[in-house]
Amino acid sequence: MGSMLASGDMSSVARVVTSDMKPDPAGQTTALLQVRELTTVFKTRAGSLAAVDRVSFDVGQGEIAALVGESGSGKSVTALSIMGLLDPRVASVTGGRLMFEGTDLRALSSDALRRLRGSTLSMVFQEPMTSLNPTMTIGRQLSESLELHQRLARSEARDRVRAMLQAVGISDPERRLAAYPHELSGGMRQRVMVASALSCSPRLLLADEPTTALDVTTQAQILELIEALAARSGTAVLLITHDLGLVARHAKRVNVMYAGRLVEQAPVHSLFAHPAHPYTRALLASVPRLDRPRQTAVAAIEGLPPALDQRDEGCAFRARCPMAMPRCAEPQPWVNLGAEHVAACWQA
Repeated sequence: MGSMLASGDMSSVARVVTSDMKPDPAGQTTALLQVRELTTVFKTRAGSLAAVDRVSFDVGQGEIAALVGESGSGKSVTALSIMGLLDPRVASVTGGRLMFEGTDLRALSSDALRRLRGSTLSMVFQEPMTSLNPTMTIGRQLSESLELHQRLARSEARDRVRAMLQAVGISDPERRLAAYPHELSGGMRQRVMVASALSCSPRLLLADEPTTALDVTTQAQILELIEALAARSGTAVLLITHDLGLVARHAKRVNVMYAGRLVEQAPVHSLFAHPAHPYTRALLASVPRLDRPRQTAVAAIEGLPPALDQRDEGCAFRARCPMAMPRCAEPQPWVNLGAEHVAACWQA
């Protein structure tokens, strides 16, 4: 899945960015979404703790960019921050800019942001059972956004919904329109969420583990549908996943996240061929591969990520890193490896 950078390859490093600077994610002029220094904190008994800490990345027009990392790394919180869906009683965005087509989403009123959600901005949520309204039929809650955002008549909206359900692989869509969420399997509910997110052809789609409960065949259908949307209408897609196989097949660029911070950014081919951060290498080593000898065990990442109240300005991965050294307790520099590939690590 990717070979480590050998010591002899270090000469290819163009320059080291000083630790107080941030990477320029992709440098795309056609980026629909530009996340800059995003910081999201949660209110806890220990005080306000940053679940997302100064995160920056771009998603270009018509591009599928991936955000990867193990559970608890801050991926879903990043997406909810962009959508403005955090519960203000427990969490809030305290810093950074969320630029969408030149407009800072943080500067919009709640009403203006609500008008964008579901039409221009859309999201596939990780848990469909808690995202679908249990008191409304599938047909009614999917038609609602079309009637509201695209001003379709109820009959037209119903026809569109029927076609979308069929497109995401739901058999007998007419009967499913009258069903309630609890009457569908987990996989069907997930497909309903994908259909809902795609129905208005959004300009930005945040897909949080969109194929978790689906079989391999349906996974491929869903991702091909999302790819077609991106290619046809220029939709920017942020694919949030821990499935590196999906990333390799469908994404153009990858952002690796650990303990609330980005640790590496690269085009997908560069990341898989030359992973630079020890955490990225560990993620790739933990993926089963057909080209490895059968007796080769899949490598596990020992230990756990640090609790948010135990994290400091040093590398959060150092307690689990076999390459850790005393210097890792200091802020990490962003190393430019060329071709839009950067990693936050002294070892790089």
